[in-house]
Amino acid sequence: MKLLWLVFPLWLFSCQTTPTDDADDLSIASDDYVVLTQKALSYQADFDMEAWGGMLADDVVFIPSEGGPAYQKKAVVLANWSRWRQKNHVSLLQLSQLTHLPVRSREQLPLMGKAGVYVISYCLADLQFTDGHTSRQSLHVCCHFDPKKRIDYYSLYFPAGASADQTISITQ
Repeated sequence: MKLLWLVFPLWLFSCQTTPTDDADDLSIASDDYVVLTQKALSYQADFDMEAWGGMLADDVVFIPSEGGPAYQKKAVVLANWSRWRQKNHVSLLQLSQLTHLPVRSREQLPLMGKAGVYVISYCLADLQFTDGHTSRQSLHVCCHFDPKKRIDYYSLYFPAGASADQTISITQ
């Protein structure tokens, strides 16, 4: 109960402070972008290259989880995703427990160098391999949308705590 008396005044004070001008640089983006992101992730997980490709900008940049070289251009991204499936012998990829945060930034973000709409997504990826074994991994994805609502930046990564046997290489 004593903790409540300490936390309540701090909470009350924080509610009464005025936001700085920096707070106006970020806002919640439309849920339309969440729907687009969910479609893109679904098409990607289904290895439906035509549908997923339709959601990507021609000049898309794909950043793989290991921090290897970025893939640039839609055809290169699609070819590498198909190659990833073959290389890792993945027969099924299912995403669950998706959580999305759509953000609109007025300023360029330091890591990606773009202003505009981002959707940051977290989910579980259940993989089934051609030999029958399975793996469950946490997956984090960040998509940036161009003015035509196409994905022009796509970052896919696993959290820092993932062990080597849980993580599958996305690069060749």
